[in-house]
Amino acid sequence: MWFATRDGLNRYDGNAFVVYKNSPNDSGSLSSNFLQDLMQDDHGYLWIATNTGANKFDPETERCTRYVHDPDNPNTLGGASVKSIAQDNRGSFWFGTEDSGLDKVDPRTGTFTHYRNDSDGQFVGRIIELIEDTHREIWFVGERGLFHLNQQTGHFPSCNQDWHQRRQCV
Repeated sequence: MWFATRDGLNRYDGNAFVVYKNSPNDSGSLSSNFLQDLMQDDHGYLWIATNTGANKFDPETERCTRYVHDPDNPNTLGGASVKSIAQDNRGSFWFGTEDSGLDKVDPRTGTFTHYRNDSDGQFVGRIIELIEDTHREIWFVGERGLFHLNQQTGHFPSCNQDWHQRRQCV
């Protein structure tokens, strides 16, 4: 079993814990010890959201590939802190960020797509959680409410106009 904590990645084998942490001089270690989300993909890799980016962890080699924000490179994460991760049925990974909206990376090409503003042109803000539905639309919730992204059009209207009056989501 794997656990994302605020002090690294923990693996429990039924008898003991092994803890994986950031090592400042090792680019193959976690980018941070402050983990915010964790998911396992179809190939067995762990995708980890941290306060300094996203990491793809290979349990076989115990090494990470880091996806971090580079302000001089638009083909990177849009911001430093990643709150949530999801994989769609096309194999792309989606990152909900603290302060830069929604990002998608195609792992086959390494190409990033950034989604910042809703259909009304308003910045979406912090994204807390995201998921893909059976119609291949990405749904995400954040400080400004619930949104759904139609991947064919690139539009994502807000689903709740009165979100600030009701802060519960199922």
